[in-house]
Amino acid sequence: MNSLPSLAERLRCGTAGRDPSEQAAVELLTADKTDDVHPGWLDIDEFTDLCVLDDGHTSATIAWDRARAWFDSTNSDNWAFSIDFGFLDFAIALGENRFGLDDMDERRNLLVTALTRAIGHRVQGSITQSVD
Repeated sequence: MNSLPSLAERLRCGTAGRDPSEQAAVELLTADKTDDVHPGWLDIDEFTDLCVLDDGHTSATIAWDRARAWFDSTNSDNWAFSIDFGFLDFAIALGENRFGLDDMDERRNLLVTALTRAIGHRVQGSITQSVD
């Protein structure tokens, strides 16, 4: 029996060939499932019903403009974990290419270093290589 691809698989298919920042955002959201008690954003019907464009069979995409509007209009006090909102904000910013990472030059390494330091880690050695 053939089963339909999961939403995560359909989202990955839907972003194939798109810019790397959108692919990274989808990877963040599809990986965001830590346990059965703590749902990921793709498990939140309120988010997916409004923001995910899904053919239900092979491909899905996230409407980043809708995701941003939903995020900006939603009260984070309604969510059990405020860190979830920061995670979603970051994923949406990547998905909408707010940072213009695909056009950035060697300053990408500065961003990687800053993010690494912001989460309490340190950078060792070479940071980035192009995947092209």
